[in-house]
Amino acid sequence: MKTLLTEFPIHSHTGIEIVPEGTVINKKLLHHVQNMVVNRKMFSITDMYATDISQILQKDVYEVIFREKEAKENIFSVLDRITLPSSEIEAIEYIKDKDFYVYEHLLTVFSLSVHFTSLLKKTNDSLASFKGSLSHDIGKVSVPFKLLHKNTPLTKIEHEHIKNHTLAGNVLLNYYTGLYNCTSSLIARDHHEKTNGTGYPSGRKNLDFYTQIVIVCDIYDALLSPRSYRKEPFNNRTALEELTKKAIEGTLSKTVVKALIAENRRTKIAWHECDMSNDFRGIYPKMNNYGKISIER
Repeated sequence: MKTLLTEFPIHSHTGIEIVPEGTVINKKLLHHVQNMVVNRKMFSITDMYATDISQILQKDVYEVIFREKEAKENIFSVLDRITLPSSEIEAIEYIKDKDFYVYEHLLTVFSLSVHFTSLLKKTNDSLASFKGSLSHDIGKVSVPFKLLHKNTPLTKIEHEHIKNHTLAGNVLLNYYTGLYNCTSSLIARDHHEKTNGTGYPSGRKNLDFYTQIVIVCDIYDALLSPRSYRKEPFNNRTALEELTKKAIEGTLSKTVVKALIAENRRTKIAWHECDMSNDFRGIYPKMNNYGKISIER
């Protein structure tokens, strides 16, 4: 696996530089970061996010997945049990103020991850992983928001800056929590990795199953949501086909993708009885600049 080195400075939501550019992200560095002084008083988050999550669960695009009352109740039950340090909550609120899409995306991936963890693991004992799903993109506080909003192809250096949010999230969650490589920080670091080792930032293959759930939910919601770099979101069929292709290629968990397909069936079916079809007939959105790099560096 590659040495983890941040090519860009990593700063907190308050603008404090935590790590300068050109720094290797290793155990020694993270232990230093976790010992930095920051407000880590713990707070419940139910009152902060319950209303917004309720609105997300009512979206038409998620109507089938969250159609059962028990599924919704399970998400709020988990939410009731979560506490976060003040500094991490402030970072999420900062994202909410600067980029409501990213904020809503955090809540959606959390909700989807809780649902599919319950479906596949039959347990709700992984609060640490659920916290990780909620904070997986927190490293974006260290990326200029103008890059996240850009609707034209990114330059190579801009593309690398956005990708750096994985390392930034890893560092910042050590900083916010005061815990060395806690589950949340590892999910933030690894949520763009792929099961065949072709992802970033390190190309690791042996991914925790909870992280694999977050990875699929992250991509799914990104495809279904309005984004600055394309004119319209993917429709549900095409999004599921895109995830199926990735699972067949070996970059995503087939188990999680099968569960996602099964939960989108209006006629209930067990996920392990669901087949992944290679009959792809979806229509891709027009004017999609995702992944396109301009010739300008």
